[in-house]
Amino acid sequence: MKRCLDLEIGTALATMHSLRELGVPDPDDWTYSPYREVKIRSDGRQAGFGFPTASWMWPTLSQDQLQVFFDLLGTGASVVVYIYTYEDSGMGLDAMRSRFKAIMSRPVDGSGKTMVPETRTPVYSDITISFSHLESA
Repeated sequence: MKRCLDLEIGTALATMHSLRELGVPDPDDWTYSPYREVKIRSDGRQAGFGFPTASWMWPTLSQDQLQVFFDLLGTGASVVVYIYTYEDSGMGLDAMRSRFKAIMSRPVDGSGKTMVPETRTPVYSDITISFSHLESA
């Protein structure tokens, strides 16, 4: 399991807050891809296309913790946000974090989150918050 530190999100650079300040625990896992997709070229080599993507993943989040992301989304299926997240470059954890402008997509039941029906208060499992079209900020 990877250990995240100091990940941030906000609707503007000036309004970014760490996940912990917002009451959300650090993700248990995350991804970063420098390309939206990779295709095999005619010479057999791979070529990357599109903007970078990233995601943050938790095994469980409470309704209040998940609501932090829904509040950013409003009623939309996606929203432009600013994030401070890991990428796969640099030496050491400090050098691997960067600020990005990104499109955050709404997690939906069955694809990015699942409600745990046995709980007295809403708890969700297998939550993935996805970010696409990452641009340096």
